Amino acid sequence: PSFGAWDRVESELALFAAERLAGQVAVHAAAIAMHGRVLLVPGPTGVGKSQLCAAAAEAGATILSDEYALVDATTGSVTGWQRRRPDGGVDRLDIARPASPMPLGLVALVKYQPGEVLTIGELVPGKATLGLLANTVCARSRPQESLDAALLITRTCRGVAGTRGEAAEAVRVLLAQLAPSDAA
Repeated sequence: PSFGAWDRVESELALFAAERLAGQVAVHAAAIAMHGRVLLVPGPTGVGKSQLCAAAAEAGATILSDEYALVDATTGSVTGWQRRRPDGGVDRLDIARPASPMPLGLVALVKYQPGEVLTIGELVPGKATLGLLANTVCARSRPQESLDAALLITRTCRGVAGTRGEAAEAVRVLLAQLAPSDAA
């Protein structure tokens, strides 16, 4: 069998496992940590999560996952899905690192548009909740737990939405929003 066939089998097994995690809700998302908080970028395949992770790693952030973020349904803290990936394209970089559960700092529903400039705006909690649920792996099989996790997230952190061009620019702006406030 070809590499593509084995990759597909492994991907399906990972999805099967992610759907059945006890006490955790898997969100199809990039999870990027900086300043002790997590930037969560939910989205389907092809919105540019892996490119954002590569740019974030270059900027000094810790990549928890570029595939599944695991949300504790009772605390809202996030860990990453460690999945060993062989080298290949940007979506095959093995840059995710294990980390203890961390609080969320920002949910960013951003989609890659070639040649665009970063354009984001505040996201109301209801739209952030819907964006999270649309990318929650177990939303159909465990709807109550999925909704509880999404609501916990959107009650405790901000959300933004929009389009982005180059990953490096988007990462710079999004990670800056995780920086500690100087007003103490």
